[in-house]
Amino acid sequence: MEARPDVAGVEFEDRRTAYENYRGQEPNALLREEVRVGDLPESFRVRLTPDADHAAVARAASRLPGVSNVVDEVCVSGQLARPGSGWAEECDFSGDGG
Repeated sequence: MEARPDVAGVEFEDRRTAYENYRGQEPNALLREEVRVGDLPESFRVRLTPDADHAAVARAASRLPGVSNVVDEVCVSGQLARPGSGWAEECDFSGDGG
């Protein structure tokens, strides 16, 4: 991913960091208390260049060995802003790479 010209950087997020980020963002106190470090996966966060095709990068990432799913935050947030949108289908980069 780092070799792609549309990728500005790649950061690894371990379970502890994911947990700390989750606790800082989750508004529901009951959920914050139930989730444990082991409940969250390790992941990579990919920062894109301003002119990047986010869907193309998501498709490329989904094809990498060991990748179980890709969340394209631009796609999901754009689809959620439109009531009745099919974000699950349009933002799914699992399986054969979308």
